[in-house]
This record gives sequence, structure tokens and C-alpha cells, in this order.
Amino acid sequence: MGPWFYTNRDTRQGDPVSPDLFITLLERVLEKTRERLGGVVIGETRINNLCFADEIDPIDEDEQRLEQTVQELSDEGKRYGLNMNFEKTKQWYLVKKTGLEKWK
Repeated sequence: MGPWFYTNRDTRQGDPVSPDLFITLLERVLEKTRERLGGVVIGETRINNLCFADEIDPIDEDEQRLEQTVQELSDEGKRYGLNMNFEKTKQWYLVKKTGLEKWK
């Protein structure tokens, strides 16, 4: 482990080091959301995102906090040269069932 460093060059497509560099960079961006409160608690573990390859799924019980998290991820990603594709971005909201709702 060492201090973070900045580069000014890209890797070529297909370079075997590219996936590792991308994951490292993505982890740096995700640190921003891990510091925030929010997400959902399962057992004793708080989860505020799920990551799959080059996809990030932010999770929260509050719609406004979720939208703020998505914006923060976009802003933080831009600092590192990553741009979120908002045309492919979807937001899903899950509502916790209390048992009082009726199934349709």
C-alpha cells in the first residue's frame, strides 16, 4: 500500500493491466459513497451499493438520498475521467412492505 498517484496516460484497449486499473479507480470513486450514511441494513451490515464489473447499483431506502448518491458518484467519477452514461442509467425504488399494503 502506498499513496495515491495520478497518471496522464491511458492504457491501450486489451492491455492486461486495464481491468485492474479500472477496478482500482472505481474503488477510489466508491470510497465517497461508503463514507455516507444511508443504504439498507441487512443483519448488522449496512450496504449502500452493489458492484458488478463496470456497473454500480447504489442502494438506499430514501429516494432523495439515492438521487444525491448517484449525483455524487457522477461528480467523483468525473474527477478521475470517468463519465456516467445517463442514457443507460435507471433508478429503481423499492418500497418496504409493512404488511398493511394489499397485493394488486
